[in-house]
Amino acid sequence: MSRRADTPSEEPQARRLFFARKALGLSQAEMAREMGVEPQTYNPWEKGGRNRFPSDDALHRLWVNQHIPPEWIKYDLPGRLSLDLVIKLVALGAMPAPPELRSPA
Repeated sequence: MSRRADTPSEEPQARRLFFARKALGLSQAEMAREMGVEPQTYNPWEKGGRNRFPSDDALHRLWVNQHIPPEWIKYDLPGRLSLDLVIKLVALGAMPAPPELRSPA
């Protein structure tokens, strides 16, 4: 069964790429352009699976163009994510709210 384009992959890196695109409000074609690749190159990256991952150059372009840190896409290290992007990712269910954004109990 194939996965719809608006449904995230279960593969962690592909899932983070999907949610980054959604948080930015971009289509797959627009995200591909931001990463300097053709849509047919980008689409498998978001689906995940064996040997389906962006090059370091494509991730660097995403950092330069949209300020999505490569280390978040690759390793789930959110340190350089902007607060605005964190809020969008939390709202999308891509990550838990960091302690500083949680309401006091």
